[in-house]
Amino acid sequence: MAKFVLIFCEFASKTCPDRDRILWAAEAYGYRGEVAPEARSFLLNGGFGPNPRSEDNTSAIHVNCDTTFDFEFALSFILEERLSAEVIREALLSGLGIRPRPGFDGKGGIELADGQYLVSHLCTSATFGNQCFLLQK
Repeated sequence: MAKFVLIFCEFASKTCPDRDRILWAAEAYGYRGEVAPEARSFLLNGGFGPNPRSEDNTSAIHVNCDTTFDFEFALSFILEERLSAEVIREALLSGLGIRPRPGFDGKGGIELADGQYLVSHLCTSATFGNQCFLLQK
């Protein structure tokens, strides 16, 4: 889990929403995919870095895929299904320096160079451990 929190935090704080920086960092983290020169929407699959583990092979980066937001960066991955959504969400928010408030709904805002973004965690399938971290503007 810590690896995916680190990757997401690095992308959120250092590359987004710059397409070229995202592609460069993705390559460094072992994500690959076919991306047309001017594409604003793309998918990159993980597991291409040195010594990939099984969770690396099941992770992916999605940029502006099927979204209504001006910009959306998603990191999807599979974790041990026994990890609770609350533990994963707390690790993500802590990594980004977001403090939950009373009545917290699992989403938080961060300020990047070009404006305010929404950060959230989705558990798309607790049974199979499918998770997703989102950065949206």
